[in-house]
Amino acid sequence: MQLGMIGLGRMGANMVRRLIKGGHECVVFDMSPKAVAELVKEKAVGSASLAEFVKKLAKPRAVWLMVPAAVVDKSIADLLAHLEPGDILIDGGNSYYVDDIRRAKATVIWTVSSIAPILMKQPERPDDRDNPLRVYFMIGTLPEIVDPFERRYGVKMLDCFGSTESGHIAYGIWDERRPGAVGPFNSEDYDVRAVDDNDEEVPPGEIGECVSRNKRPYTQMSGYYRMPEETLAMMGNRWMHSGDLCRIDKDGWLYFVGRKKDMIRRRGENISCHELEHMLARCSGVLATGAFSQLIDDIEQACSMDARSPLGRGHGDGGSQDRSITTRG
Repeated sequence: MQLGMIGLGRMGANMVRRLIKGGHECVVFDMSPKAVAELVKEKAVGSASLAEFVKKLAKPRAVWLMVPAAVVDKSIADLLAHLEPGDILIDGGNSYYVDDIRRAKATVIWTVSSIAPILMKQPERPDDRDNPLRVYFMIGTLPEIVDPFERRYGVKMLDCFGSTESGHIAYGIWDERRPGAVGPFNSEDYDVRAVDDNDEEVPPGEIGECVSRNKRPYTQMSGYYRMPEETLAMMGNRWMHSGDLCRIDKDGWLYFVGRKKDMIRRRGENISCHELEHMLARCSGVLATGAFSQLIDDIEQACSMDARSPLGRGHGDGGSQDRSITTRG
């Protein structure tokens, strides 16, 4: 595969290195000739101008943009003059997400859980609602920010749950919400259960691993390519095991709790990293969170949680704010 990369800072340059290592051809351009020369030494194809960059790419071209937010619009405008219908432009830079949506004229998007909280913690702009979005599909966003997000950006948010292997086995419905719930599972296409470690179904409302099986052919994966042991482990007792913990209420509504492997064991109790991260994300000044278990030798220690907040970067105070919270047993 051939890919063009514009912007050879740390992220862009390292992406090129990984692509080359994987056997792909990379054509590169940067405003710094030194950055281009460094990657040419590592078998990238260099270019001294946008015109030369585009000329060295085979049609249909695939271009990845990794430039700072302040120059995204100009970079796209300069590049579009050289591209043709059918070419692909990927904006992987640090631009404002809603600006990307406007440029793409997107009416429906799908995102992971961290995007909506990050957008809500950006300074409000008078044009926040001036976007083409109609539906915002999400996975695991904080329930308390859904209504404020919809009001601020003028969009309908719908939760969903699933994976590449299983497909979307549960999703929100347009006219009803329940606090903390994804939505009802798709009983037309899937059987879904929450089970214990012995694959026995747990009572409604109790936490268990989410397992599923399809009712229609080829709506779930048949197996991992050339990985029979991993396939067998996932498909135990003829149910696809997601590795996700959930609750299913008496009406068939699914509530995501966290990853089975991402649990912190404290004084005999399992604590969900997902729930801890959501709790920390509610704190003002925290942009993104991560909770993780930690092996201990001292009974006085329990777990550590880091909440990293780069809100200061690019927002006027000239620095980053790092905050860490540690709990002890």
